[in-house]
Amino acid sequence: MTEAMVRGTPIITRPLGAAIEIAANGTTGFLCSMPRQMVDAAAASSELGPEDYRARVAQRFSARAMVAGYERIHKAALADSSRLSVRAALAQSL
Repeated sequence: MTEAMVRGTPIITRPLGAAIEIAANGTTGFLCSMPRQMVDAAAASSELGPEDYRARVAQRFSARAMVAGYERIHKAALADSSRLSVRAALAQSL
């Protein structure tokens, strides 16, 4: 989906899995639950701007954005594991 967006193609998909994170409904594509909604979305997609798709990919899925996201997740995991270790030590001392 991100490759399509970089090329200026809107996303028309069901609101499942990664599609919810990747597509911004009504801005970079459409999340549709019913087949008829997909037909309507295809017609409406001509009103969306390809520059919006590219900007969303750059903002959320560029190498820089992905590294920053992974660093944030790793730091949070380390902080949580440290707190868990302290809690475990306290629990054992009781």
